[in-house]
Amino acid sequence: MHTTLPRPADDSPCSPQHLQATLSSSRPSSCLPGAVPSCHLHDPLDAILSSLHSPRLLPHQDRAPPFLSSHLAIIQEYVAQSWFPLDLQAALRRTMKFGKLFKASITARMPQWRDHVLQYKHLKRAIRQALAARDAGTATADQLLSGFTQLLDHEVSRVNNFYMDRIEEGVIILHALRQQGDGVLAAAAVQSGLSLAEQRHACKQSLVTFHLNLLVLQNYVALNFMAIAKILKKWDKQTQLPLRTEYISAIVELPFYQCQALGQLVEDAESLFAVLDKQSATTARAQCVNECSAQETATRGQWSSKEQWQQANQQPTHTIS
Repeated sequence: MHTTLPRPADDSPCSPQHLQATLSSSRPSSCLPGAVPSCHLHDPLDAILSSLHSPRLLPHQDRAPPFLSSHLAIIQEYVAQSWFPLDLQAALRRTMKFGKLFKASITARMPQWRDHVLQYKHLKRAIRQALAARDAGTATADQLLSGFTQLLDHEVSRVNNFYMDRIEEGVIILHALRQQGDGVLAAAAVQSGLSLAEQRHACKQSLVTFHLNLLVLQNYVALNFMAIAKILKKWDKQTQLPLRTEYISAIVELPFYQCQALGQLVEDAESLFAVLDKQSATTARAQCVNECSAQETATRGQWSSKEQWQQANQQPTHTIS
């Protein structure tokens, strides 16, 4: 009998049923009144880092995910190549504007996704155009507010849809990894040796890569939310047409803000890795016992009788004169 890897329940954020329901209701609607989210702070650095849910996501602080503590060698090269070299704290001490900080973070952390992030620079240009139209008297306040809201809705929708696409991919990948892990656990019941160890290591390495990609997606969510909050703050300040509180209160219903499915994927990946890691430790202990037993048998075979072997392995006694 072998261990079966954990699977999400039907009401889990990562279950097919929940995912389908979420996808059908994941498009942003017009701004509705609601509570202003308190989980995202106002300071750019604090907000970006706190939105990542855990300090384990900060490789530049030499903190690796706890579940990878036994396999740091696997991720050292990946982390060195994939995570941004930019020191956010130093950047803020140099008073780098958020737009440049946002662009630098995206370029260094997730360059492959740079076309799918909030177009912060484009939205800043839209604010300048709105101010010019107001000063020229060619647009009313309602028209300016409506135009900017539609533009921001489009950008938020792009970010949310991209997030949901990555979650769909994550569910599929995790399912494949779980099947691979089940195969390794089943094989452990009937075989042992180097081949099984290699299979287990390959599965764990795939989980490491998958987990790190989930952490990059968490960074993506945090950075884009900060960009939304910042552009709304700039709009309110420069146009004196309040929008920020109401708009942020509306997007708390979006999947990319709540991150429930992403959090569940991270937890499931860690649980799966823990099961495989436990099996690795159990196999290592069993192998050690077998090797010790074999060595004892070989040593015993060097003596012609059991009495000679016991005499040779008897602990010497020391007397105090």
